[in-house]
Amino acid sequence: MLSDVFAHLGLNPQELDKQIEHWIHLSRQSARLEQQAALPRGHREVFQLKIELEKAKPPIWRRVLVSSEMVLRELHLVVQRAMGWDNSHCYNFAVGSTWEDRRCYGNVELMNVDLIQQAMGEFVDDGCVRLDHILTEEKARMCYVYDFGDSWQHRITLEKILVQPVKQAGVPRCIAGRRACPPEDVGGLPGYVYALDVLADPSHPRYAELSAWCGDLFDLAHFDLAAADAAVQSVRRARSRHLHA
Repeated sequence: MLSDVFAHLGLNPQELDKQIEHWIHLSRQSARLEQQAALPRGHREVFQLKIELEKAKPPIWRRVLVSSEMVLRELHLVVQRAMGWDNSHCYNFAVGSTWEDRRCYGNVELMNVDLIQQAMGEFVDDGCVRLDHILTEEKARMCYVYDFGDSWQHRITLEKILVQPVKQAGVPRCIAGRRACPPEDVGGLPGYVYALDVLADPSHPRYAELSAWCGDLFDLAHFDLAAADAAVQSVRRARSRHLHA
C-alpha cells in the first residue's frame, strides 16, 4: 500500500500532501507574477471579488473591485465597509480545508497569536500579505470571519481578473450587492434568523426589545449601493492620506 511505502521512506502522508499543496500554490503564484510582468505599461490587475455571507437565506452579498496588490488588512476594511459592519470585533482570513493545511491571517496586534495558532493553525500578520499571493487564479476562494463570538463567516471568491489602466482604475469600489447587513451582536446567524422571525410578528413578546436592538427601520431587503460604494472608496482615500502624511 502507498501508506506503507511512505512509512518505509519515513514520510508522513499528511505532511507530504501539505508540501505538495504548498508547491502547487507557489507555482500558481509564480504564474501570476509572470502574467503581471507581461502587462502593458501603465496597466495593473484589478480583482473582482464576490463577498457572500455564508448560509444566509435569502443571500446577502457584495461585489467589489480591488487592486490585486492590496494587502489583506486593507481588504478587511473593504469587507467591513461593503457589508456594512461596524469594525468593532476581531477578524481573520483563512485558507485551507483542513486543520493541517489551514493558514490564518489577521492583525497580530489585536489577538493572542499563540492561542489563535492552537485553535486555527498557522497564523500570519495580514499587514504584509498581498491579496494576489493568496488568490492566484479565478474561482479561488478564501474565508473571512468577523466577530469570533457571533462568527460571521464570509466566502470571498475571485470572480474575474481584470486589466485596467492605472489612471482609470479607481479602486476599491463596490459595484453590486443584495440585502442589508445583519445587526451587530445579534447572536450570529441563528440569532439573526430568530430576530427576523420576531420582527415579522409585532405581537411577539420580544418585538419591542429586538426592534430597538436592530433599529426600528431595519429592512432585510434594503441595500444602498451608492452608500456602500462611498464607504468602500473611503478606504482608498484613507490610504492616500496615510501615504502622503
